[in-house]
Amino acid sequence: MTTPTIRTFLDLSTKYLPRRFFQDGCNLTAHYPTEYGMLLWVPDSPDDPGNHGVDEDDDDGAPEVIAVRRYARALGCDYILFDQDGGDANLPVYDWAELAEDVP
Repeated sequence: MTTPTIRTFLDLSTKYLPRRFFQDGCNLTAHYPTEYGMLLWVPDSPDDPGNHGVDEDDDDGAPEVIAVRRYARALGCDYILFDQDGGDANLPVYDWAELAEDVP
């Protein structure tokens, strides 16, 4: 009998990534949009975007994305569930209201 794999996710507020990462045109590896955020895969080595088959110039190489993935991986999480009502963390916060005019 095989044992199923159980994976963990970090429940995190959307305020820990800039708004542009939640909009159409975002180029993140293995992200799945939800109504109020997204589910984002966390690679084994978040500091090395090339280790999972993406170009370093894609959004996976953005410092904000690397920081949240590094945080989640340090906690043993395989995914991050970003939600507007998600949990808090010791990470930089981005004010979406201030940036609303800059985003199409």
